[in-house]
Amino acid sequence: NSSTTPRCGAIWAEGPGGSTPLAVVRRTVIANNAAYDWGGAAYLKSSNNSTAYMSFSDCVLTNNSSSSCGVFYIGGAASFTCDRCVIADNTGGTYGVVNSAAYYCQTFRNCLIRGNLGKTSGGVTYAANTSQVTFKFENCTVTGNRTTTGGVAAIGLSGCGNTSYPVWVKNCIVWGNTGADVQMAVDASKVSRTCYPEAVEGNENGNFAEDPLLAADFKLQYSSPCLDVAADLSSTAGTKDLVGTER
Repeated sequence: NSSTTPRCGAIWAEGPGGSTPLAVVRRTVIANNAAYDWGGAAYLKSSNNSTAYMSFSDCVLTNNSSSSCGVFYIGGAASFTCDRCVIADNTGGTYGVVNSAAYYCQTFRNCLIRGNLGKTSGGVTYAANTSQVTFKFENCTVTGNRTTTGGVAAIGLSGCGNTSYPVWVKNCIVWGNTGADVQMAVDASKVSRTCYPEAVEGNENGNFAEDPLLAADFKLQYSSPCLDVAADLSSTAGTKDLVGTER
């Protein structure tokens, strides 16, 4: 699909917030869509001051594009969760995957985020010093993403988040992203049990900067230093990872 309006290439979910999600997307391939601006695949926005919610699970989002963000644009009082999804080979003029202008939290959990291009800011996402932008990355592998003219190669969220909705990166691998000197710029206190090049060895949060030894299918090789080092998270208890293994 292709859109010449500044919204999205595939899924446009805009409406009043409340207990009922605006959209629930499961076991779906969303591919080869393009938008003139904002989200190459999806646009989510609340039309009032109540939280509008959208979820994706067990989906593949690939080869979507826009002049702003390759996959998701989130605005207003909106929040989404992306669980057990593969987000790959999308292109945004600014952000490879997501741009959030919403106060509420956006969550990526048990996802493979690879090969996305954010040309001017971040291979996945980028923001700095704003309480309005807040993300959670849990149990995700983020690799092969890139930027071409600045920002960060993968995730840039320095100085972001707020008391109600903090930023955090937990149990993740952020490695092999290119195009900038920094692969991940997130306040160190908000990162735990995560493998990324900027990690300080021996820190109290259990982060480290060793090659994770990803195999060709992005699973961990048997000698990977990332095996069995993740912490148990209440948010993922009883769930399954991307390949169906119980947490």
